Amino acid sequence: MAGATSAQCYEHLRPGDRHRMLGEAARVLAPGARLVVSTLNYSLTFRLWKLQGNEGARGGEHMYGSDYHYVRQTPREFRAELTTVFDDVDLAATRSIPARSLSVAVGKVAGRRRGDAFMGWMSRTGYRIDRAIERTPPGLRQRLPAAGHGHAGSR
Repeated sequence: MAGATSAQCYEHLRPGDRHRMLGEAARVLAPGARLVVSTLNYSLTFRLWKLQGNEGARGGEHMYGSDYHYVRQTPREFRAELTTVFDDVDLAATRSIPARSLSVAVGKVAGRRRGDAFMGWMSRTGYRIDRAIERTPPGLRQRLPAAGHGHAGSR
């Protein structure tokens, strides 16, 4: 196979199933082909939510019930899972800033039009803040909440 994509599914698999999914992708991908995986992150928003006592901020069974599992991982945790199967792993994108949550808050305080404008601005330029967080020196970054992520891995 020349390439594969998994968008917002990986986080709903339990650990053994995630490993099997990665193994199957590695098996069917042609040499040099890429697997692109987009997943939830354990960002500042969810770390604060957990500090407020919500154990589900990190992972568990979804509030909608049934067998709907989810997990939010830090970039380090996600990279560790990917490298159990893939040699070449590239963490390609990070979203550390909870743009949608902030836009809703701005809308409540300053009006919906300003909230929508803020969301537009974050969509166009928020990646610069995310990149600045990614470039934060590791020693300082360990004292800060972990950045969120979307990732790409290749075989």
